[in-house]
Amino acid sequence: MSTKRRVLLPTITGIVPSSPVGTVGTLDIPIGSGFRLHDLQIVYIDGGGAPTDVNAMFSDMGIYRNGTPQRTYLSSADLDHANNINGSQYGRQQVNTAAAMRQTMTHFFAEPWRKDKVDTDVLAWNVCAENGWKTLQVKMKLATAMPATGSIVAYAWIEDVPSQLRGVAQSIKKVYAQQIPASGLTVDVTTLDQKDAYQLIALKHPTTGLITKVSLKRNTDLIMDQVVREDNYAALIGKGLVAANSTTASAFGYDIVLDADDPNNSALYAQGQSMWLQVGFNVAAAGNVIALIERIGPFD
Repeated sequence: MSTKRRVLLPTITGIVPSSPVGTVGTLDIPIGSGFRLHDLQIVYIDGGGAPTDVNAMFSDMGIYRNGTPQRTYLSSADLDHANNINGSQYGRQQVNTAAAMRQTMTHFFAEPWRKDKVDTDVLAWNVCAENGWKTLQVKMKLATAMPATGSIVAYAWIEDVPSQLRGVAQSIKKVYAQQIPASGLTVDVTTLDQKDAYQLIALKHPTTGLITKVSLKRNTDLIMDQVVREDNYAALIGKGLVAANSTTASAFGYDIVLDADDPNNSALYAQGQSMWLQVGFNVAAAGNVIALIERIGPFD
């Protein structure tokens, strides 16, 4: 294995000091002769006396391979939630205070929280022409106006692509957000993609009603059978995870972690399988349940 290197990435285009809400920034990452991408760090520097929380700074974040999204988040807070499930050390990091504050959010490709070293690095992205790469982009939209003193810096942890992995098909972790219309005391979801292997389905409460229990079925096999929110939370905490148990409207309230016993290959295989999810509420629900979904599979 070659030495991992932390490299400074090009300046994000589009977002500059005083950019208004809705401005889209694009980070074009040069591919060159190729590299193995372990993680990508976005550092937000506010420069003001009362800095904005980076979790409120961005919306519609995405990572694109050859123009096709492989990961999409509705906000930087969603990315932070998914990272924090594995431990607070993987979430948003703050260094210094006031005008000197720097806040870092990280896109993990390799998964350092895995106990087995092979599982840790196997999902790092092999970015090179031999693996079909032409472009690699990160895009993010401002949910809060960029301060006049604000700026963004990006770094990547990379290493050389081993010769045996050049030109070899790869599975990666993909991330998607899905909106589920909610009404009544339960909602049945039959629109989950029948592909890849599911790692995580993180659910946000709707605007009215709190998620109280969840059932999940693959074909005729019950994976979760009316598991109460508090009991799910306790079980995940017992496995060393930092799970959601919020009772605030539109916040993450229920994490379905499908590889909680740690190995990557324990994710729920769904290729060509019939998937059914039922979400129950404490009162008649209204609005949307937002599902943040992580799946392992080939590049889209």
